[in-house]
Order: sequence, then C-alpha cells, then structure tokens
Amino acid sequence: MLKNLVLAMVLAISSARWLNNHSEDLLSTISCKSYSCKTSNVTIPTGSCGLVSGTNVYLTPCSSTSTTPYCNTTNLNLTCRATPAVAALQNYPGEPCSAQTDCKFGICTSSKCTGQSKGDTCTLHEQCNPGLMCSAGGVCATQIGIGVSGCRSYLDCVNYASCNATYSSSNGTCTQYSTVANGLVVTDCQNGLSEMCASGYCTKTGNFYGQLGVCSTAPTSSKTLPTNCTQNTDCLGTDGTNMYLSTCQCGYNSAGQSYCNPFIGDAPGQSLINKWVTALKASASVCNTVRRDADSCLSLIGKLDDINAADFYWNYYPKVQGNDLCVQSIYTSLYWAASNANLITFTVMIVSLWI
Repeated sequence: MLKNLVLAMVLAISSARWLNNHSEDLLSTISCKSYSCKTSNVTIPTGSCGLVSGTNVYLTPCSSTSTTPYCNTTNLNLTCRATPAVAALQNYPGEPCSAQTDCKFGICTSSKCTGQSKGDTCTLHEQCNPGLMCSAGGVCATQIGIGVSGCRSYLDCVNYASCNATYSSSNGTCTQYSTVANGLVVTDCQNGLSEMCASGYCTKTGNFYGQLGVCSTAPTSSKTLPTNCTQNTDCLGTDGTNMYLSTCQCGYNSAGQSYCNPFIGDAPGQSLINKWVTALKASASVCNTVRRDADSCLSLIGKLDDINAADFYWNYYPKVQGNDLCVQSIYTSLYWAASNANLITFTVMIVSLWI
C-alpha cells in the first residue's frame, strides 16, 4: 500500500539507478566523493557522461539528441546508453485505453477500461469498477466506508482507508489513513511505521505480535535539517522522551558532504504522508481499489508528480542536497523534474488569479 511506503522508508534504495552499492553510502564513519559538473580542464571520454578522478566525480549529461541519451551510473560506470525500455503495462477498470489489448481486466469502451458493475460476479478485486470491491460473496459491492466494520483487508475499504483488524482478521474496521491518535492500537505497525497512525509512527509494547502496535509520537531530528554528519552518531532524534539514531549518508554534491537521513516526524516524512492522504482521497471512485497507489492511477488524478517529488525527497534526502545542474540531470532527475513540474503548475495557478 501507499507505494509500499513502509518498505520504501526502510529499504530506501529501490531502482536500478540507485543500486550503485557504493561502499561509502552507509557507513559508521563516512568519507564521500564529490559530484559536480566537469570543469574546463577535465576531458570526458567519448561516449561517457562522467569521469572518476580520486574522490572527485566529474559529470556531463549525455546528448539529448543522440541515440544514447541516458547516463548509466551503476557502479560509477558513467557511460551513455540508449534509454532503458519501459515495459507496456495493461490497465485496470477506470483507466484509459485505446484498444481492448490495453485492458488487463474489463473491456475497452469509450476510451476507458470498464469492469464489473455492482452486483456482478467476481473472483478478484481487480475485476470491479472504481468504487467497488469483490466481496466475500463473490460479487462486486460498494467499498466499505470509514468507521464501518466487516473488512478483510484494506482493499475492501474506500481508497483512503485501511482495515484495522484489531480483534478479527476477517472483521476489521475501515479506518482513514493518518487519523489514528497516539495511544490507540493499529494492525499495520511495521518497523515503527504505520499508515493509519496520525503521526506515521508506532511502537510495539507488551505482548503485541505480528503487526500490532500503538500509535506514538513520531521522532524528529534533534538538529535543524539538513544536518551535516560524518558518522551515524551525529544523527540524533527524539520524541520528547526517548532518543533515536538515524543514518549518515553521502550526498551528491561538490563538497563531498554527507547528511543525516530524516525521521518520519521531520518535514520530509510528514509531507510524504500528507501528499499520500490527499492523493488517495482524490482516487476514490476514480481508480480500482487495487490500483489506488499505482502510477497509472496517480497520473489519472494528476498527483503523480506530487508523490514522486515527496517520495524521492523522503527516501533520498541526503542525495538531493546541494545538487548542481549535472547531478540534477543525471542522478536526481526524478526529484527535480517532479518538483519543477509542481512549481510550474503552482505558478500558472497564481498567474491565473491575476488575469
């Protein structure tokens, strides 16, 4: 759920561009490389987009008009290649189509994949139209609303809610994301994080097992972000009572500076949670219950850039600090492209108010 928010928060690196496995990435004592656009006295080999010289990484974007516009950064290979192919994905009910082959479920009518209607038989949630779920009785039924019991999983609930099955795994209560107050029990507590807790943070106490936990005050960084660091012990946080330790991670900047990763209570974590809450509310009755957090759904409701920017900023916070233009183009383009798209949209909205 939520684009695997909890796992993303814990695992951090999730795409090929980030699977560099640099030995300096996550160390107790850090020595980082510097990343910057090449200087006039540096010659980049033909077909390359960068050069490693000692602790310095000099970069130059690949030509956007060539057949090899993509800079491969894996293991600092830094070679220009053809843009990686993106697999064509079939769409679900509620999503656009131009031919029947575009729809994985349902039929393509009026340029949209149309699935099973309310009362129609089903075996999978994916078969039902937006606003519906496949009930235990094998028919498409209206998704369960906030505060109503009877859910077996979050997929039974409206798109902006999860199933809080505190007493029975087959009879939980649909609970709106990010609304459960501190001190109350949730059943999605993983690695200290919960999608249902208002703070985003949870703790396991007593005899709690599995994913049972109690919503708690989210830790925040003890120092103002961004926080420079040389080792993990520089990255302290607190919930007002207890102390926590984050990780010190190398950035992509010309100074070779490393920074502390934020805590879930810090602005980057809270922003990601808020962006998801907004997006999921917008997806209700527009996207299939299974697709509530899919890129195709986020694109359909105009929230993909919002989520990409917030997701990247949270997961790779040290990496986006102090980027020059070449780093922005090669290493952190997903964040900057999404952020700039949001800025343009906001500017257009402001200008329109004055016209």
